[in-house]
Amino acid sequence: MKKKGMETQKDEHPSVEKPVKKRSDGSKKPQATLPSSKRVKSTSDGRRLRRPKAQVTLPPAVEETEPLQKLYNLLEAKEFKTRMEGVALLLDLCKSRPQLVSTNTVQIFDYFVPRLGDTHKKVKQKALDVLAEIVGILKDGLNPVIICLVEGITNNLNSKDPGVYAAAVKALEESMAHLDKVSLMKEFSHRRSELKGQALLDVTEHLSGMASPSKARGLPRQNLQGMPVNRH
Repeated sequence: MKKKGMETQKDEHPSVEKPVKKRSDGSKKPQATLPSSKRVKSTSDGRRLRRPKAQVTLPPAVEETEPLQKLYNLLEAKEFKTRMEGVALLLDLCKSRPQLVSTNTVQIFDYFVPRLGDTHKKVKQKALDVLAEIVGILKDGLNPVIICLVEGITNNLNSKDPGVYAAAVKALEESMAHLDKVSLMKEFSHRRSELKGQALLDVTEHLSGMASPSKARGLPRQNLQGMPVNRH
C-alpha cells in the first residue's frame, strides 16, 4: 500500500513540463528605437504626426563664396557669350543681394571692369548697359572703384560703334546722377586732360552741367575753378 500510494502521488504531480514553442504567426517584433527626428507622434484623436525634417542651411561663408566664384569664372570665360552671362549675373546679384556686392565691391570690379573694354563689342555694350543700371542701385557703394569706372566709361566715348557709344553716354549720365559729385569731378577733370574728340566734348559738357550753381552746392570751390559754366 505504501508503494502504491507513492506511485499514485507520483502520477498526481507530473514532472516539469517542457517549454512550449510559440508559433511564428507573424506577431509584432520589438521595434528598433528610431532617432528623435523620425519618431511618430500621435494626437489625441489618434492621428499620427511626423516631425518635419530639419532644413539644411549652408554656412554664411559658403553662401557668399559660391555665387561670387561663379561670377568670377563667367566674367573670365573664353567664350564671349559666357562673359555676357557673367555680366548679367552681376546685375542679378546687385538686385537680389546688394549687400553681398557692396561688401565685395573692389574684388568684384577687378573682374568686371575689364569687360568695359572687352574685345567683343557685344560684351562691351552689355557691360556698359549693366553699369548704368547698377550705379543707381549701389550708388555710394561704388565710391571705392570710381577711378576705374571713370576710366572704363571715358574709354568708350570715342567708340565708332553706335551701340557702344550710346551705352557709354548712358553710363556717364547715371554716374553723374548717383555717384559722389566731388569724387567724380576730381576724376573726370583729371581724365579730361587725356581725352580727345567726342569723349572730350561729352565729358566737358557733363562737367559743365555739374558745375552750374544749381548742381554744385556743397562742392569745394577749388573744384569749380577753371570749369566752363553752362549758361543755357
